[in-house]
Amino acid sequence: MKKRSFIKILLLVIGGLFFFFFQSLGDENMLRKEISLNGNWELQPVFTDKLTYPPKEGKWQKVKVPLAGKKWSGAKVEKAKSVWYRKEFNLPESWQGKKIRFRFEGVNYEAKVYLNGKFIGSHRGGTIPFEIDGTEFAQFGSSNELYVG
Repeated sequence: MKKRSFIKILLLVIGGLFFFFFQSLGDENMLRKEISLNGNWELQPVFTDKLTYPPKEGKWQKVKVPLAGKKWSGAKVEKAKSVWYRKEFNLPESWQGKKIRFRFEGVNYEAKVYLNGKFIGSHRGGTIPFEIDGTEFAQFGSSNELYVG
């Protein structure tokens, strides 16, 4: 059981965690505009067996993403079974009508992704890159909130 908890807590650590999203400008030219979401994020440890959304009220700790190795940049997560990450960002109004995708360079075990309070997808299975479409719930010209747990 300890090994499984350890795997869950490393949910978004091994292999580095790179977040960015891009705007597809059309399949015919395959040009993309990208905005990196690397940098400052917030993390909240989860001490129960079930990862539920929205996260419970509690203290969020500042972390840098991507993470270096197996450390949470000073965040205190001892005895946590998993974690939530969150990030606020803005999308330009000029991207309205374009496809918005989130590309993850890898998560260790499993990820559940929410954009502006709506579930947009999940991934299970190792530290391989994957993408999730967030177009339906993206807000242009205003703040967006991304949760990954």
